[in-house]
Amino acid sequence: MIFSNPWYRSFRQRLIDWYSTNHRQLPWRETNNPYHIWVSEIMLQQTQVATVIDYYHRFLKRFPAVESLARAPQEDVLEHWSGLGYYRRARSLHAAAQQIVESLGGEFPNSVEAIQQLHGIGRYTAGAIASFAFDQPAPILEANTIRLFSRIMAITESTRLSSVQNQLWQFAEEILPTGDGSGKLNQAVMELGSLICTPQNPKCQSCPIRKQCRAHELGLEGQIPLVLKKPKAEPLVHVGAVIQDRQGRFLLRQNDSSQWWQDLWDLPWVEIAVRKSLKLDASERHEIEQTFSERLGIRVQVEQQLASVRHAVTKYKVHYFCLRSSLAKGSKLKASTNLGWFSIQELPPVSSRFKKIRLES
Repeated sequence: MIFSNPWYRSFRQRLIDWYSTNHRQLPWRETNNPYHIWVSEIMLQQTQVATVIDYYHRFLKRFPAVESLARAPQEDVLEHWSGLGYYRRARSLHAAAQQIVESLGGEFPNSVEAIQQLHGIGRYTAGAIASFAFDQPAPILEANTIRLFSRIMAITESTRLSSVQNQLWQFAEEILPTGDGSGKLNQAVMELGSLICTPQNPKCQSCPIRKQCRAHELGLEGQIPLVLKKPKAEPLVHVGAVIQDRQGRFLLRQNDSSQWWQDLWDLPWVEIAVRKSLKLDASERHEIEQTFSERLGIRVQVEQQLASVRHAVTKYKVHYFCLRSSLAKGSKLKASTNLGWFSIQELPPVSSRFKKIRLES
């Protein structure tokens, strides 16, 4: 779909006028510090704005500059990220901060190409930082703008198709002004998509560009973009062992690189066959005890069921049971870097699901 230069000029002006009086006051919009903007963009991936605000302030209070983040132990970074989920983001943020300090002298790069060379930064994030921090004419494409642009152009195909992605990126580039103002315009299209051009029941009568929207003209705003059904989440059952010593401390295990919640601490846990309830017979109890014993290098005895929580991880729905357990008579915990006794008052960085389990010390 080809638009004329007057169309683009009208589009930009309408958007900027609307944004000037309708945008939300968000802390990362009040700065052009690329480090602060970068932190916000990484946090906003897979997380709602309202949730991010408090984490953003806390994180920057602890790590006010890229140098302080680079110098911090990863354990400290994960602890201040705890609760946001998708911890790979925090590890990538930490690795990229070290890259900036060690390879770039602590100077944040200011071009899309250079920013994209940082660990864990893709095309969208690089464009957002370059645009918001340096006012570079960098196109951006994320969930809100994909929806908005698809409706403007009345794209009826799946937005996951590479041909459609190319079309969307091209449009994102073509709407940018030739001089200053790309950062503000990009903020405006994202805000319009978030507040007005919503997934369900878009507020077309409040949209400043509804007369330039092809989907609205055709009455197709409810069918665009094409929504593909998500595959049904796969069920999993995990069992955590609640083991305490005589001082009331809990035995925790640090998750390794092959597991979810990498490097975070959790109850020792194993995966078992999917079931609706955990009424274990003698053979199942024995099997779980054997699995725990092999995994920990100590003999464990399962005693009774405690808490149970459900949570989602990527494409899985996990039913997490906790069983009161104990070390079998004569069994001693061997020295290990990934096993340790901790009181509730002095916990290491723990997984989000551990926080959901109510344990009494």
